[in-house]
Amino acid sequence: MAGFIDWDTVPLGTKPDDLIARELNVTRRKVCTERNKRGIKPFIGRILSQEGLGLRSIYEAMYDAVLHEQGIQHSHEVPVPNTNFKSDFKINDTFLEIAGMLNFNKYKEKFLNKKFAYEQLGINVVWLEIEKVEILFSNCNLLIKFRENTGCKLCGYNSIRLVKDICHKCYCKTWRQATDREISICGFCQREFPQYSPDSKFCSRQCYWNSMKLDLPSIDWLESEIAAKSMSEVAVELGVDYYTLHKRLYRNKKRKTQ
Repeated sequence: MAGFIDWDTVPLGTKPDDLIARELNVTRRKVCTERNKRGIKPFIGRILSQEGLGLRSIYEAMYDAVLHEQGIQHSHEVPVPNTNFKSDFKINDTFLEIAGMLNFNKYKEKFLNKKFAYEQLGINVVWLEIEKVEILFSNCNLLIKFRENTGCKLCGYNSIRLVKDICHKCYCKTWRQATDREISICGFCQREFPQYSPDSKFCSRQCYWNSMKLDLPSIDWLESEIAAKSMSEVAVELGVDYYTLHKRLYRNKKRKTQ
């Protein structure tokens, strides 16, 4: 447990809450609470690379500074072939990923999906732990750069959550335009659509939900069949669940009584 902490002297908002929490040996929630009490904005989206590009992680900025000091040529946010992922860095033919924030379930799930995809495709990837990045940066003489202007360079929207100097909405648009994709046929409306994921079978959510609807016979036919045999037998003949058929008939009776 950490001793007494004078939170007024802690540089809240100047670096990620997670990093401050580990330095002070407290929980991230505690740091976030103290920062919010003082009306200090989070650190998210204010980090720049040495080239002036917006970064999403302070650890990317740390490693970028190390690479620049050592004069190593590298690229940022490089699309990985045959996947929907982009690596943090690429040096020559090697992709580099910084495995940070693994204590967050959502990020950890994305990390595991990335790692599995790379292994399946046999892609050469080097994974860097944040502790190793911190050690490398501790011996670096270059300072991390920060953004002063928080306006999106495309739409002008002010936000601390900028990626490459653009807001999340504009970033998604540019990412889709730059992503290689195949043209597929929607499984419901049969129209062509750009397939961003190999698992996408429908062009929209509406088509997906429409595909889930049952194409059952008319209510009159169902009632006549059920009058001659049991509802269970009719459900088996139609290949639907008994309770699904029961709900369809119940809703029809309810509408008639209203």
